[in-house]
Amino acid sequence: SAASMRCPTLEEEEFEDDSPRQPRCRHDRRWMLKVSFSIVVYFLSVSAIPIYNKMVFSGDHGCVFGVPRKFPYPIATAFLQLGCVSLALGIANVVGHLADRSSDCTRRSWIFGPHFKYKLAYTAPVGVLFGLKYGVTNWGLQLVPTGTHLLLQSTDLIWTVAAARYLNGERLGMRE
Repeated sequence: SAASMRCPTLEEEEFEDDSPRQPRCRHDRRWMLKVSFSIVVYFLSVSAIPIYNKMVFSGDHGCVFGVPRKFPYPIATAFLQLGCVSLALGIANVVGHLADRSSDCTRRSWIFGPHFKYKLAYTAPVGVLFGLKYGVTNWGLQLVPTGTHLLLQSTDLIWTVAAARYLNGERLGMRE
């Protein structure tokens, strides 16, 4: 029958130990759809947000009474964008936690769950540094042409690896 041919879910599988494992059927249509959607959203946001920011900073997005509308505050723009995203994701996490009716709901991790200070201590420095990087990126986008900005931004990975090497003493290897 069709029910016996389907892939078992994680809850249906029996493991000898309590170690977390991935479901055996990873080629589920819903999973592939979610991954595809996430990739499309990522690429669209990575390309659309800098173009939108450049239009806002330069005043190319329209005129009011013949005067170009311009918002020359790139760091404030970064703060507003990251603040709105953080607020939206926080609300989505809380709503998702409250809407979860499963019996394991109290054990799942969520923003205001156990060890809030621990979570905050390890995520806040990275979040603040990302916010500073995003603000400087917006500032650079306001100061230089878009082509130069994209060329310089494409070296972002090199600067990240160099900072990890010299600040943290990390080394590249097969396991990393």
